[in-house]
Amino acid sequence: MKSSKIINYYNYKNNIYYNINHMPYLKGKLKGELKVPEIRKLVRLHNELSKIKIPPKSSRDDIIALIEKNGYKVDHTAQALVPTTRPRKKKLTLQKAEETFPKKTRVKKPVEEKPLELEDKPKGKVKQAVEKIEKPKKDFKVKVTERQKFAGDFLKKYDKTIYQILKPYGISSEAKGKTFSPAELKKISRKIFLDKHPDKGGDPVEFAMFDEAIKILMQTVS
Repeated sequence: MKSSKIINYYNYKNNIYYNINHMPYLKGKLKGELKVPEIRKLVRLHNELSKIKIPPKSSRDDIIALIEKNGYKVDHTAQALVPTTRPRKKKLTLQKAEETFPKKTRVKKPVEEKPLELEDKPKGKVKQAVEKIEKPKKDFKVKVTERQKFAGDFLKKYDKTIYQILKPYGISSEAKGKTFSPAELKKISRKIFLDKHPDKGGDPVEFAMFDEAIKILMQTVS
């Protein structure tokens, strides 16, 4: 009696499992082909086909048909189960990639325009432009040369500038004095009269000095 051939290894490259003590048919139409027990052993040892259930009374042809249905066939020469077709690799095109992984577009949030507040301090040319918008046009004109001449005479007379005298009333410099309109200067003159006039209990000399200072500004604006 011929000894049976024992093969016991797994071919990962071709996905073939060999582990049977096989005894193929020796004669007849099925000569060289594996018998039912050997085919069942191959199915049980296969990493994928081991999950399928073969009915107990299945014929040899039924088992082979079941194997082929699951994408394998019995290679009687190699005495193994081999895949009938190799899975084709899907070609990944740029169009397919864009459909699978669509590009996310970021939606920009609309920026709300805030009105310019006092806390916002514009700089440079922006500051100048804002000042031009915010400052109302003057409806009066300051006689600068004439005012400077009278201011010089006042300094020689009292040893103080008119702006030092009028500082308590908000006129602290020449530039500041140019911003006061005739109506505003008239209000300040009225206030000096109420505060400094001798009839109101004020000092005559001090009142004269304050009165002369405010009148210089009033006379040099129109």
